[in-house]
Amino acid sequence: MRIAFISYEYPKETGGGGIGTYLELMSKLLIQHGHSIVVFSGTINKEAFWETNHVFRVPAIDWNEFDSNVADFFLVLHEKKPFDVVECTDYKGCGLTIKKILPAIPIVVRLHTPLYMVDRLLFQPLQLLHKFRFILGAIKRFQYPTLPKPPKKEDYKEEFELIRLAERICSPSYSIFQEMKKLQFQVDNKTDLVPLPFVISNELKNIEARKTIRQDPQIVFIGRLEKRKGVIELAKAIPSVLKQFPNSHFTFVGSASLSPINGVDMIAYLKHKLKNYLHALTFTGKIDKEKVSQYLTLGDIFVFPSHYESFGLACCEAMAAGKAVVGSFNGGMAEIIEQKKSGLLVSPKQSKVLSDEIINLIENDQLRLEIGNNARKRIEMFLNKETIVKDQVDCYKKAISAGLTKCVIA
Repeated sequence: MRIAFISYEYPKETGGGGIGTYLELMSKLLIQHGHSIVVFSGTINKEAFWETNHVFRVPAIDWNEFDSNVADFFLVLHEKKPFDVVECTDYKGCGLTIKKILPAIPIVVRLHTPLYMVDRLLFQPLQLLHKFRFILGAIKRFQYPTLPKPPKKEDYKEEFELIRLAERICSPSYSIFQEMKKLQFQVDNKTDLVPLPFVISNELKNIEARKTIRQDPQIVFIGRLEKRKGVIELAKAIPSVLKQFPNSHFTFVGSASLSPINGVDMIAYLKHKLKNYLHALTFTGKIDKEKVSQYLTLGDIFVFPSHYESFGLACCEAMAAGKAVVGSFNGGMAEIIEQKKSGLLVSPKQSKVLSDEIINLIENDQLRLEIGNNARKRIEMFLNKETIVKDQVDCYKKAISAGLTKCVIA
C-alpha cells in the first residue's frame, strides 16, 4: 500500500510534539511491514526537498501556509506514482486542500486534538467580579468593553469540513471520539479505535525503580507547560508534599506556553506562584527527545494531571520505564491506566487529592514499586505494535473501500 501522511509537524525541524512523535514511529513501522510511505511536512527553507527517503519537506512558516502549499507538491508525486490513501490530522484541518482538489482520493483523519477542542478547554468565562473590573477598566480607558467570547464553530470550519469529507476516522481513544461527537464533529459510523503505536526500547526496559525514596523523592512532569496540562494544579499541590517531605524535588520537563497572565510564560508564572519553594524546583525548558530518558531514569513518581489528553504518550513512556504514574481521569489516560493497579487516576482540578496521592506513593514503597511493575506490563500488552499496525492498515482499507463506493454512486 502507498500511503501519504500530511502534517506540518514532524521531528526535528517542525517539532516533536504528539503529532510528530506519532508520525515518526508509525511511518517507520509501516515501512517495516512493506508499505511505501511519504510524510509531507514543513520547512523554513524556501525550496522543497527530500529530507530522507520517505520525508518530503514543503516550504511553510506555519500550519495554514503548509496546507495551502502542500497540495501542489503532493499532486506532482501522486501523478508519478499514485497514493492509495492519505492520512491527515484533525488539527487545523491539515490536508483539506488536497481533498478538495482530489475529492476521489481516500482520506483517513487521525484524531489528536483539534484546535477547536483545545481552545474550548483553555477558555474560561470571567467571574462576576472579574467582569466588573474588566468593564470598569475599559470605561476608564474610554473604550467599549468587549468581554472574552467562547470559541465559535464557524471559526474552525476547516476542521469540521475535513472530518465531514473523510472516508474514515482513526481515534486513539474512546474518550476523544465521544468528545468529538459532543462538539458535533461528524465521526459516527466511520471511526476505528486504534491506539497510538508505542515501542518499548531496551533503554526503557533497563530502567529500574529505586527501592526507597523517602530521603529525596523525585517527582517529574513531562510535557508542554500549559494550563491544559494541569501544571497549575500540580503547582498548588507542591507545598503540601514539601510540608511532609521537605527533601522532595519537582522537575518540569518541557517548553513553556502562555500563562493566565498576558505576556508572562508559564515557567515565570509558576516560579512566581512557588517563589518560596524554588529550591525544590527545576524547569528544563524545551529539551531534545533523546534526553527524555534521563528524566525517566531520574524520576520516582510521574505526574500528568491534564484537563484533557486524547491519549498520553508521555504517560506511556513513564509507565514503560516501570515508574509509578499519577494520571488524569479526563481523556485517554483513563483507558490506559488501570486504577490503583498500573497507575493512579485523579480528577485534574483537585490539587488536594493530587498531593495526597503523591504523598501516598512516597510513603508506600511497596505500592509504588508494584504499580511501576504493573505499568510496564500494561504497556507491553495494551500497546502491542503488531496489533496496532494491523488495525491501522485495516482502517486504510476501509477508507479505500468507502472511496470506491462513493465513486460508483457518483
